Amino acid sequence: DEMMREAFAYAEDQCPSLLYFEDLDSMLDRTIDSSSFLNAMDGVSTKNGLLVIATANDIKRLRTNVTDRPSRFDRKLFIPPPDVDMANKYLKRWFSNLITDTKCKELAHLVEKYGFSYAYLKEVYITSMFEALSHNRKAPLSKDIDNAIKRLIKDKNILGGTKINMDKYIK
Repeated sequence: DEMMREAFAYAEDQCPSLLYFEDLDSMLDRTIDSSSFLNAMDGVSTKNGLLVIATANDIKRLRTNVTDRPSRFDRKLFIPPPDVDMANKYLKRWFSNLITDTKCKELAHLVEKYGFSYAYLKEVYITSMFEALSHNRKAPLSKDIDNAIKRLIKDKNILGGTKINMDKYIK
């Protein structure tokens, strides 16, 4: 709570400024006292030049006194998970001319098949680049991308990845 109050105070001193909270739904559950946060937010409306932005993975987890009160968060935007068309555009941004349009469209269909988020789509690129670099190549081959996808699917536990028995580590 003290760090949050300091962040608000610092941002106010630096106006114009932006104060950004990522995963506010998790923060208010675990790290920040919601009444302290609301008190700090109520003071923002009197500060010209301070913009507060927050993200939430599930806005329904936030109390209505955060979401439905004017001057706390005036605009709420919902960013839906990617559909095939958006996934194709997003992948093209990452891979650029490194892969064919056909391969890009094939990758985009993973969104439907496996429920991949934007983070997973980005990770397809990153993991395939690591795969290529580990074989002294500057760009991924189709097999690098396929290996990356297999690894991500396993990580996501879609194919029933191996579970680690933690009993011997926890006493």
